[in-house]
Order: sequence, then C-alpha cells, then structure tokens
Amino acid sequence: MLLLKDLWTGDLPIGGTISIGRGRLKGVEATIVWQDPKTSEHTWTISEENDKLTVSDKDRERLEEFVQKFVEEAP
Repeated sequence: MLLLKDLWTGDLPIGGTISIGRGRLKGVEATIVWQDPKTSEHTWTISEENDKLTVSDKDRERLEEFVQKFVEEAP
C-alpha cells in the first residue's frame, strides 16, 4: 500500500532517466483486492480528489490496520 502511494504521487520515480523528469507516475484510480481464506474478500478503490488520495469507505479501517501492522513490524 505504501509503495503504491509513493508511485501514485510521483515520490518514487522509476527508471534510469529520472533526473530529467521521466519515470514519474500519476495515479488515476486503483482497485486492491485481498482474499483472506479465513474471512471474506476485501476490496478497496483508491482515487484522487483535489490532489488528495481517497480510499473507498468500505472497510477502510481494515486497510489502515494492514499499514499500521506493517509499520510496527518493519525492521
């Protein structure tokens, strides 16, 4: 999720010619589907409104839990 955010906003350019402005991505819309064998499928839609990323309200807290858990367990 954090990688997607950085690519989306252009904070993480890719490729060998980034010094001249190439390799920067600009997101329009993304759908993340996560299937948990113990529970149901989770789907989030990410889009941009007024230069801010928005996440669909459906199960938004669950997505935030994933990010928080990752940050806590990162070395």
